Amino acid sequence: MADEETAPKRRGRPPKPKAPPPPFVSGIPEGDVVEVHMDEIDLDNTELEFRVDQKLKDLVEDIKVNGQQFPVILRRAKGAKQYQVISGFRRCRSIKQLEWSTVKAIVRDDMDDDMAFRISFMENEKRKNLTGVDKAHAMAKLRLRDKSDAEIQEIFGLGKSQIDRYKQVSTFPPVIKEAISDKKIKTTHSLSLMRAFNAHGDKVDLADWIDRVD
Repeated sequence: MADEETAPKRRGRPPKPKAPPPPFVSGIPEGDVVEVHMDEIDLDNTELEFRVDQKLKDLVEDIKVNGQQFPVILRRAKGAKQYQVISGFRRCRSIKQLEWSTVKAIVRDDMDDDMAFRISFMENEKRKNLTGVDKAHAMAKLRLRDKSDAEIQEIFGLGKSQIDRYKQVSTFPPVIKEAISDKKIKTTHSLSLMRAFNAHGDKVDLADWIDRVD
């Protein structure tokens, strides 16, 4: 058996182990995780819900088997009787569907509305939970609050070109939006398809081209 000095050395560096996804977004102060009763959470207040596709089946099964891995983020708005969900709508709904009485949560009462929007967006971005349609939906919600594009850039930490891109997505026909939401195509693909559609009109079968995208 060769000793360490004579044994051939492996070329290249060994692969680094993958780090587990962080439960909190960098820059957001962590808080204590507490158990909050589901009856104390207002799931009808969807102001900070950005995901368009609300399918729960896979998440319900995962939580049923593995438990709730990450806490949701809640806040109690001034004068409100229930907590508002900042991030974790699907986790809350899945736990409600499982008929569990409580959810693990971080409660933050120190956020204004802009910070709540920012944290909700960032937390979902960190988990790669948002499609291009979801991001366009999030920005549309801020525009309903009379926020300018410059303010949206600052709140969500995005560049002007990204804001313009998702603004375009909000105008796309349903077949394109559904394909993005179902993760059949990426936002970059959708922009190319729409350029072709706008140039050639009815000659471009969008559904057929969507099926051709790898």
